[in-house]
Amino acid sequence: MIDSNASDRLQQLIQLLDAKSVSHFAAAIGVSSTVLANMLGGRKSKPSFETLEKIKAAYPRVNLEWLVTGQGQPLLTPASYAAPETEMQVQEPAYRRLGKPAAPEEETAAALQECRKELAFWIEKANTYKQLAEDRQTIIELMKKAQKS
Repeated sequence: MIDSNASDRLQQLIQLLDAKSVSHFAAAIGVSSTVLANMLGGRKSKPSFETLEKIKAAYPRVNLEWLVTGQGQPLLTPASYAAPETEMQVQEPAYRRLGKPAAPEEETAAALQECRKELAFWIEKANTYKQLAEDRQTIIELMKKAQKS
């Protein structure tokens, strides 16, 4: 699985990310200080899938391949980890008025603007989940690769 240098790389990563302390880093990724201390201290236990996933979610620029195998650079360039930006054009539907509108023009425009904001929010959320799924797959592949080594 992950070789014996994983704890050294994890310590180096904490320093590279300018975490105030090990416990601050643990809190940032959502694990207890004890779990992190076990990885860095006497036990030098290997980071679990969940821990790797939490590190990547909290710090997207971390190069998981480096953390797991030692290959590559510890941090990715901004272009390689940035969430893909999707530009979605929302077209207004063609319509014709059938009598008196139910709401004044201003209210309709405000409601449409609110719908556009909500759509943008859900598109961003979908992109985030897509990135998390890709990160999980990367972690799985790296752990399989490290296990074969």
